[in-house]
Amino acid sequence: MFAPGDPIDRLLVIMDGSFVLKIQRNNQLQTAGTFDGPTISGMLPYSRADKAKGYATALQDSSVMVLHERHFHEMIRECHELTTALVHNMSSRIRNFT
Repeated sequence: MFAPGDPIDRLLVIMDGSFVLKIQRNNQLQTAGTFDGPTISGMLPYSRADKAKGYATALQDSSVMVLHERHFHEMIRECHELTTALVHNMSSRIRNFT
């Protein structure tokens, strides 16, 4: 789904399937986590992340909805409840990843 250095410029809604996130540490790829649908990944409103740090690879056939960041201003303006839920998701993701 993405590789190190790829821009983080899309909201990813993993509808079903499973992905593994691997990060290069000490010249080895280490598993940092897995994402099983349904879940949200990628860029979220007000996120400051800009480039992917690892590889996300599908472990099975998966369905993913994608929303490019160019649509975020309209989403923030028109969908307050969704934006609030996504910001809450981002806060939880940061806390869990840390």
